[in-house]
Amino acid sequence: MSDDSYRNPRAIVPGQDDHLTSHDSESSRHGRQRMSMTRRRPLWPLYFLILLLALALSGSVYLYWQDRQSLHAQLSQQSSTRTGLGKQLDQLSQQVEQQRQQLSNLAAAQQSQPEVDPGQLKQLQQAGAQRDKTLHALQQSQQSLDKSISQLHDLMEGRQQGTQDQLGDLQNGISQLSSAANSRDQRLDALNQRMAQQQSTIDQLDQLPSQLAKLSDRVSQLEDHVQKQDRQLGDLKQRQTSLEATQASIQGLINSGDAQ
Repeated sequence: MSDDSYRNPRAIVPGQDDHLTSHDSESSRHGRQRMSMTRRRPLWPLYFLILLLALALSGSVYLYWQDRQSLHAQLSQQSSTRTGLGKQLDQLSQQVEQQRQQLSNLAAAQQSQPEVDPGQLKQLQQAGAQRDKTLHALQQSQQSLDKSISQLHDLMEGRQQGTQDQLGDLQNGISQLSSAANSRDQRLDALNQRMAQQQSTIDQLDQLPSQLAKLSDRVSQLEDHVQKQDRQLGDLKQRQTSLEATQASIQGLINSGDAQ
């Protein structure tokens, strides 16, 4: 009988090992697909949102700076106007004092000298009254400017506080998004580590079919070797039987010779 008749038929008909190999291949392929899908999750939407918040923060700072510059310009203009009015008030006050002094001198001169012109005295009195009105109007203008300057100061402080609150909110939002991004990066790192471990396991599973094939070849070789030894043992038994028959025949001849 030939050696081929003793070979394992599993090399021709697919068995349980072949199904296991195909199942492991599908599992490893699906595992790699899941790993690739996990690694492809983009982070650009989160970073884009952080960039938008940073741009909004920069825009708010720029608008706040422009608003502050405008308020400073208005405040400087009001301060300059107030300074000019203050100088005019000082000049008018000096003129009024001079006019009052002249009126007092004229009144004293009229009392001492009845020949003083009453018309001139009346003109001086009218001029003094007009200057008093002008002084009162300038004082009201100064009060109005002081009120406007105070309102500008209050408005500037209010806008500054509001802008600082907005900046604080934006900074808190950016900090929260940065923390969320860091947390997501940490989770992704942990997930990548787990996926790397799974990939290592998948690689080991990918090596199982080749190992199983090697074991199957080794088993086939051992079976062939056992079958070969069985054939050799059969041949030895046949030889032993032939030798025993020959020995028995010789012994019979010897016994028959002795009997004669």
